[in-house]
Amino acid sequence: MVGMQDWPLEARQYIQLLEEKIDALTEELGKAKAEFTEYKKRHPPNTGLKHGKPYFFKASNTSEKRKKPGAKKGHKAHFRPMPENIDEVWHIPVHVCPDCGSSDLSENVQDIRERVYEEIPICDPVAVSLLIERRYCRHCKKLVEAQVDWVLPGARIGLRTMLVVVWFKIHLRMTEEAIPQVLIHLFGLKISEGEVICILDQVARAFGPYYQDLIDDIREASARNIDETGWRI
Repeated sequence: MVGMQDWPLEARQYIQLLEEKIDALTEELGKAKAEFTEYKKRHPPNTGLKHGKPYFFKASNTSEKRKKPGAKKGHKAHFRPMPENIDEVWHIPVHVCPDCGSSDLSENVQDIRERVYEEIPICDPVAVSLLIERRYCRHCKKLVEAQVDWVLPGARIGLRTMLVVVWFKIHLRMTEEAIPQVLIHLFGLKISEGEVICILDQVARAFGPYYQDLIDDIREASARNIDETGWRI
């Protein structure tokens, strides 16, 4: 019987390479088993259970028979209240029948039906140039000017717009990417994502330590009501 020493050199080298790979894989398998054993110790089978019961999502309480929309019989119906003032009046003439397309209509108008609706106006940004007078104060020995309260110092965006940006970010939780899109599509005002961050920083500095004062008041309060259950369990 031919021994391995009689095999070709290439075959013996290939077998040696396979043996080295087997040893390396065996070592990796041992490490993986040890790590898995440690993981099982830290994560016992009852992990994620509360009082021996697993978490689960409750199904929505939906019935096969859907309720009819609107008020119940005998209840007073609710309608959107009519506006107190009418800003514009548009006259809508009719020259062609919308059903058959005929233009053979009566010469006189038999009836006028009124519809009232409310709409958001189309807005365009307003560019304002402030011509700020400066006069010499004999008491202070310097030029002085009136204080401008509707725009922050050094800002190129008005205070109303800056507060809207803060409201979008804080109250509505909009992202820095979404805020410029809303401003350009609704108001025609173009700002960048970097300007949004600068606006938030400017308003924060203008408010001063008010935010930190709120945090300190919460920390020093005798009781704090915190709702951490955002999901149905």
